[in-house]
Amino acid sequence: MGKTELSARFVAKATALAFGGTAPKAVSLKASELSNPLDSFLRIADAAGAGAAARAIAEVDTSIASGSASLSVAKASMTRDRKHVAHGFAAMMGALAQAWPQRCPALIVSIDELQNTAAEGAGVFQSLHEGTEGCPVMPLGAGLQHTLAVLSGLGVSRVAPPITLGPLDAHDTYEAIGENLAHYGLEDVDGGALTALADASFGYPVHIHGYLEAAVKAARQAGPRCLDDPRVLRNVIRDGARAREEYYEGRLDAMHLGGGLEPREALMPLTAHFAKAGDRAIPQGLAMSLCDRKPYDGRQTIQQAIAHGVLAAKDGMVNFGIPSFRAHMIGRMREWKRGVSAATEPPLRTDVGHQRPPCYPLHNSI
Repeated sequence: MGKTELSARFVAKATALAFGGTAPKAVSLKASELSNPLDSFLRIADAAGAGAAARAIAEVDTSIASGSASLSVAKASMTRDRKHVAHGFAAMMGALAQAWPQRCPALIVSIDELQNTAAEGAGVFQSLHEGTEGCPVMPLGAGLQHTLAVLSGLGVSRVAPPITLGPLDAHDTYEAIGENLAHYGLEDVDGGALTALADASFGYPVHIHGYLEAAVKAARQAGPRCLDDPRVLRNVIRDGARAREEYYEGRLDAMHLGGGLEPREALMPLTAHFAKAGDRAIPQGLAMSLCDRKPYDGRQTIQQAIAHGVLAAKDGMVNFGIPSFRAHMIGRMREWKRGVSAATEPPLRTDVGHQRPPCYPLHNSI
């Protein structure tokens, strides 16, 4: 299962087990909803049974809660005054702590897709954690691994150690593929297409399910038995890989290096190392040293790449987020090198009659 399913099952199991003898209440939010802290606060307060009381206490000091004479101003976009809105949410959570009803012994607040929120959204998550201190509130966050860097910087993950989901091994990957095929009533699917599916999924069940679901939809549009054609599944995998590359390219563009420096160029020495050595992961210190060259600061480059999900970090080792994006970056690097080589080579002379033109060496960096 993936992070969203794991969170949902945890909430359901916790409710069934009834912590402390009384079943906890639960409220689910998407990370994107944290950009509207007033609505998020009211949903949390209502779930705890303290909506009206918490609102009344929060309105005692509206200047702290929203920065103006009206609490509703906290509805302003997080991009308008991010720190102030986060402070407002913290004040509202303090109001919730004061108005906490005795009849609600526990509340689980599940926030999904944390990777879709920036540091200020994670600040609201921290406000939820700190503002309800002394109340039986469990903030439960789910997101891609690079969100850990943001939460660690805020001190949240030091309080609640993360559960990191990993991929299946080769045997279990094919078991999962078989279960998904059975779910769709498929039997005679080309073995080559299934191998391509196993490779493209990297062992993550959510990718297996997503690719097969998309392939079934495409097959139904083309004909009842079209999935027997291996090209259908391979085309879906190709499109999925392209979409994933575009996602990570967007994460690259989101990196903020000092002086507006180019993230791709800053990561080129690291990319060259992977192209040459083929390592699956390397020590973070080595990655920093590889990228430490003027005008780029290696530490900043690697930390930014990890924070934005371009690089995945685990146990002091780093690698590109997924193998296919590492291959994509290596291909981009080779294209760039070829372009530089072509731009610096002198043009061939064509004004010397039938004389054989000089031969210039190829500048192949790898």
